[in-house]
Amino acid sequence: MKSTQPLGAVTNILNEFIPLTEMWSPKVISETSDCQLVIVRAKDDFIWHTHEDEDKTFLVIEGELKIDFRDSSVRLKQGEFFVIPRGVESKPSAAEETKLLIIAPK
Repeated sequence: MKSTQPLGAVTNILNEFIPLTEMWSPKVISETSDCQLVIVRAKDDFIWHTHEDEDKTFLVIEGELKIDFRDSSVRLKQGEFFVIPRGVESKPSAAEETKLLIIAPK
């Protein structure tokens, strides 16, 4: 069956970061049926926080991200991703500027 939906434009994710100058200031760049694609420039520490109702996937586009949990931590390098389950308290940080793609429910 052929789709009647129009095709979207090709997007270069690195170009989407160019106008984004503030750290930890998310920008929605696209949406799917159920999810938003959000980009973030990250440097230094973000706050401890919990997403009670949603899982979030963090994909490192450039740089390196550390995510602290109350009892452990993970480090993500370029091209790696990690899913933070709903209800888990976390604190992301980046020693150097890092470009992230976050996939989250709408």
